[in-house]
Order: sequence, then structure tokens, then C-alpha cells
Amino acid sequence: MSSLKALLPLLALLAIAAPAKARNISTQAATQQKTPIAVEIGAGHTIDFSQTGEQVFRGWIGDGGRCLQLSPSSPLEEGASILYLRRITPCQQVNGLPEVSQTTLTLVTLSPAGEPKIYEFSIDYSATGDSLTRLMPGGAEPREVIDRARLALLDPVAVEAGLGRFGLAPDSPVATRVHSWLDAVEEGQNQRLAAEGIALDWALLQRLETVGKDLPSAEETVSI
Repeated sequence: MSSLKALLPLLALLAIAAPAKARNISTQAATQQKTPIAVEIGAGHTIDFSQTGEQVFRGWIGDGGRCLQLSPSSPLEEGASILYLRRITPCQQVNGLPEVSQTTLTLVTLSPAGEPKIYEFSIDYSATGDSLTRLMPGGAEPREVIDRARLALLDPVAVEAGLGRFGLAPDSPVATRVHSWLDAVEEGQNQRLAAEGIALDWALLQRLETVGKDLPSAEETVSI
């Protein structure tokens, strides 16, 4: 019962206006590295090439579609500018296809000039995050995207301080995941990827940081 009471304030934090789950990425960045995307049950993931003028003509899912379904906006033979990935649960039973926790989506596009490009998206089935990825033309992210990415970096010290205000047991599920995230970030991992890797909601980390930066005075007490 006490652990439930301890979790209630954190759940209340998550109930406060979660940020929009969308991401813009330049075509140059997306072709030079695998782009991680989250395909959550009930949310799926949309990949939008409409800003670049490219059309997707071929696509492969590494696990053969055992856990994912790919739905193009038009038949791939004709070219599609928007793709939708949906989770299949439970996963299809396909003989000879092993169970995996991660896979890769590969897409082949053609530009209006007929130039082919290959994009790879890495999918961790336990990850949470954006449900829309927009591909943007050019070699640099739009100014507003750069600013948003910079602002998205959290202060780990404030996150840890915010967690401490709730007095959770060290072995509670929330405390354990937050401390795992702090350890991963200290080791140099990307903050968002570290959170996705342990299925830790980014909005929770943001709220903990806010709470940690707004510490009470010595006379104040925090009740749970």
C-alpha cells in the first residue's frame, strides 16, 4: 500500500500535458546512421517522406513481419510517401523465425530525379517515444528542431534530486529505472536512447527534473 502511495505523485506528474510525440530528421542524417523509432502497441509509428518528395518503392522488416505490419499510403509498386508501422500482438508464429527483441526496417526510396536512397530504422520492441518521424530535405535539421533537441537535454543532477523528493524505496520499479538511466547517462549514452532502452518514459524524467530544480526550503516538507 505504501509503495502505491509513493507512486501516485509520479503518476500525477505524467498526467500533466505530455509533449507531442513527433520528430523531424534530415535525410542526410537518416541515410548516414540507423534511426531509432518506437512502435508502441496502440500507437504504432508513421514515417513521412512527403516533405522530401521521395517515394518508397521497397521495404523489409528484419524479423519478417512476425511482430510488425507495414502499411504504405499507396502500393509500393507505385511508390508511397507515407508509411505506417503497426504492432502485431501476440506476434505471428512463423516456423524457423526466432523471437527477437530488436529488429531493423529498411526502406528504399527514389527522389523526384530518380536518385535511390536507403534508410534504416532500428526498432526496439520495448522502447517508447515518438510515434511520428518526418524526413526533412537538406543536410541540416531545421532551426526549431535544433533548438528543441538542445532543450530536450536533461540535468541528471536535478532528475536525481527530484526522485529523492518522493522518498521511494531504492528497489522500487521507478527508482530502479531512473537510477539505471542515470548510470547510463554518466557512462556517456545518449539521454533519450538510454531512456528508450529501459522503457523509461521521457515525460517522467522531465517532471522529475522540474521537481528537482524547484527544491523546497529547509523549513518545507514533502509528503507523499
